[in-house]
Amino acid sequence: MFKFILVFIFLYGTCYSAISQFSGDDIFDNNAIHEVRISSDKTISDLFLQFNEEFAITDYTYAIASITIDGNQMDSVGVRVKGGLSAFDSKKPLKVDFNSFVSGQKYDGLKKINLHQGNMDPTYVRESIAYALIRNSGIKTVRTSFANVYFNGTYEGVYTIVEQIDDDFIKRNFASNNGTLYKTGFSGLAIKYDNDTTFPFSSFKSAINNIPIDSLHIQLEKYLDVESFLRFIALQIYVNEADGPLSVNENYYLYYEPKSKKYVYIPWDYNVSFYRIDDMSVLYEGANFIFEKVKENTILRDRYLNMYCTLLETSLEIESQIEMLNDFKEILKNEVVNDPYIDLIGDFMLETDNLETYLRQRNTNLTAELENLLGSCPPFENPVPPNSIAINELVASNDSLSGITDGNGSYPDWIELYNNSNEALALQDLYLSNDVDFLKHWKFPKGTQITPNDYLIVWADRDVEEEGLHCDFKLNKAKGSLYLSNENNEIIDSISYSNQSTNVSLARIPNGVGNFIASPSTFNTNNEFVSTEDIVSVDMALQIFPTPAQNIAFLEVASGNSTNCNLQLISLEGRVLYETNLKLNQGTNSVEVDLHNYPAGFYSLSILNTETGLRLSKKLIIAD
Repeated sequence: MFKFILVFIFLYGTCYSAISQFSGDDIFDNNAIHEVRISSDKTISDLFLQFNEEFAITDYTYAIASITIDGNQMDSVGVRVKGGLSAFDSKKPLKVDFNSFVSGQKYDGLKKINLHQGNMDPTYVRESIAYALIRNSGIKTVRTSFANVYFNGTYEGVYTIVEQIDDDFIKRNFASNNGTLYKTGFSGLAIKYDNDTTFPFSSFKSAINNIPIDSLHIQLEKYLDVESFLRFIALQIYVNEADGPLSVNENYYLYYEPKSKKYVYIPWDYNVSFYRIDDMSVLYEGANFIFEKVKENTILRDRYLNMYCTLLETSLEIESQIEMLNDFKEILKNEVVNDPYIDLIGDFMLETDNLETYLRQRNTNLTAELENLLGSCPPFENPVPPNSIAINELVASNDSLSGITDGNGSYPDWIELYNNSNEALALQDLYLSNDVDFLKHWKFPKGTQITPNDYLIVWADRDVEEEGLHCDFKLNKAKGSLYLSNENNEIIDSISYSNQSTNVSLARIPNGVGNFIASPSTFNTNNEFVSTEDIVSVDMALQIFPTPAQNIAFLEVASGNSTNCNLQLISLEGRVLYETNLKLNQGTNSVEVDLHNYPAGFYSLSILNTETGLRLSKKLIIAD
């Protein structure tokens, strides 16, 4: 028995500003320079390192310290020097571990941060620009910001704050953090943590090496997130990283994601990027064993080259890079002149001008190289016209009382898109995200489309291994944002919200174009305005038998009064396959549904009360 009485109506306008909802949103705000003050009984020259007889680093030892970030103090944190050769520089790179001495202690939701000193970069911005371009290109990597750093009251200069790659980072960016995380370095591949050991890197490497070149484009997807990998390689080449995975096979992470059962490359360490030494070509011959095989497979090679063309026209568009450089320059120009190591680092103003010249040359040269390889780069075309697709409805807290289930019988949060146009629209170059700092969080699979004036359901549950459209993030009930964007990082539609009630949706009214209104869910159908006067107390219950069904399913619908309803058969993707009108009488109603025309699989049968907006859904399994 279900009863729904709507008491309050809330209006939500479309909003393009983010609500701070993620760990690190404050400390990685790049609009101004932060201040970090560290106090310890140790001096920064103590290094906090341990050595063996050959004077090689064997361990990093944390010293206890207190830290004040932007006026917020925290005691009993761990501080140490980090890095390899850079640990011996005059200006020391540092790592701060907030929970080293107090278990569970975090700052801005983070367990650790890195303070990179940029001794080899007189512009101070190469690392931040590289990471920003990588994120804008759809690759999951860290955030950065700038800070003035003081140690025991002494000003140590301008640093780059760099996010730590750990289990919290993995959880925020991937469907599951219960896999295995590896990091490369001087000693090779090291395991950072291994919650899932079913497919170790040795097995991964062996599997890929055994794939014949002529079937690589088919079989590689079994083991590797190929789209992310190709973008990863393209960006390594673009930023001309002299100390990375293609040049020395170091300075990157690998993550085995257990839900998709695939490996993902995670970028790391870009202090030696955009250097004018041995510029990498588009098909650079480097140290990555997978890329060397990709170049031998014609289909994957062409996919990579065409993808590179698109990136150069969208995420790597040169004027946006120059705007970013100038923004960073404006933040830092009055700060770096006071850096005590400026004489060792170099001329900031001159080198930022030189970096602008290099960025323009790099973009031009790679574009010319691609056009030479392909004949010409195909122009990027926006896959959807303006105002054609809307985030039409969402439920940020769904449970069994809603009756709305995915194909596996679960009750995940869901997002409904609507095609306002009169033509079918392909979504394979569009993205959904809950984070304005990373718009390309989840990409629609190839072949996804919405027919004219139709709906599409995406389940927000991280269950990417299940059939249907399941994105790799969840919606936050307390507060959150949702963005639909394209390859050019243009926001097509968005919503920001707070304090959601379970089984109450935010729906555009009028359908597809109106403001968001809190209302009973109208899952996969037209949103109708519901006011307190329209709601009546309606008792309804839905039963389906047999289950699984073959050829015919029987429904029993109990209704508290006579009413008009729509009966819908809905696919895993949220598409209405069959719909008919029903007149329900008070009491128990028996309905027979013909299933002869539908293949075996998971479906939903849904009863929508057209008078009240109340919907009941049940999972239906059609057997062979």
